[in-house]
Amino acid sequence: MLSVYFAALLMAAGFTKLDNPGYFSAALRAIRLLPPWSVPLASAVIPWAEILFAFLLISGLFQIVVATVNLALFIFFLMIKLTALRHKLPTGCGCFGLSLRQQIDPATITVSLVFIVLATMYLWLVSWTTPVSIIVRLIALLSFLVFSGAILLRVIHRHLPKSLLYGEVQPIHK
Repeated sequence: MLSVYFAALLMAAGFTKLDNPGYFSAALRAIRLLPPWSVPLASAVIPWAEILFAFLLISGLFQIVVATVNLALFIFFLMIKLTALRHKLPTGCGCFGLSLRQQIDPATITVSLVFIVLATMYLWLVSWTTPVSIIVRLIALLSFLVFSGAILLRVIHRHLPKSLLYGEVQPIHK
């Protein structure tokens, strides 16, 4: 069930970016791979794309295409990290928002290489093995929806003004 592993990884990355979009935007600006005008759009779209892609991984739809995109995605992540390391940028990649702030170093490159090996194995597995039963996929999808819904509610709850959540207490005038 490498699909569940990659889905959990991408879902965690997406939700942590949503939880603190400013940190992810700052990381994108620091890495300087995108033109400055595109950073606000990229920092808004990328977390949702990761969450949607996590859903596709678990759903079992278009398995070979999704596994290929998954491999390409992790190769792209490695290229971003190598570029940042080569230019000695004093920033992390912002991959997991504030929950995992780490500088890009040889250890993070090694982790990215392991992800690429796993993504390659996943592509090979979906290409040469029979698909998982629909019952297992439905249970995984239901779990994904419940878990991601709970996390999304927590993120929304943390960012709404307290007056909207609990109501404004008005003094009684006599």
